[in-house]
Amino acid sequence: QKARHTQQQSQTTLEQARTTVHQLQKQLRLLEQQITPEQGSLRHYLRANVEGWENSIGKVINQELLERVDLQPQLSEKSASHNDHDIYGIGLKLSEIDAPSYAQDEAALRINLEELEKRLTQASHLQSEAETALTQAHNNVKQLADDVAKIKQQLNDLANEVNFAKESKQ
Repeated sequence: QKARHTQQQSQTTLEQARTTVHQLQKQLRLLEQQITPEQGSLRHYLRANVEGWENSIGKVINQELLERVDLQPQLSEKSASHNDHDIYGIGLKLSEIDAPSYAQDEAALRINLEELEKRLTQASHLQSEAETALTQAHNNVKQLADDVAKIKQQLNDLANEVNFAKESKQ
């Protein structure tokens, strides 16, 4: 049994070590990607063309967008700084980016709201059914436990009667 315990401990230690190595390798790859960004990525463009980008656009842009190579970044002209595709004076091909759920138009948000309300109603109904089933199962278990206790008492009473009868015959 001690050998099994040692084996299990060793297995657990190995799994933890593998997980740690995997996480550190992933972090290393991400840092290497940040240090040497892919040619054509937004991060590569910003490094080459926008001094101090880390303290402006870098504070508000998603890391995944920095690694994308399909945004075609370019410096915007001062006169076009109010272009819908400009962010901090950098023009981007935003048609390549899907809008996140929090940036949808009101109609799409309302559709999502209705769908979520339907799902919530269904889930609440299922929860209610599960609670009812659990209560019934609990009551059944309690009834069975009571029945078992009664039968045990009856068996005990019968055993006492048998013992009494045996003692009376003697």
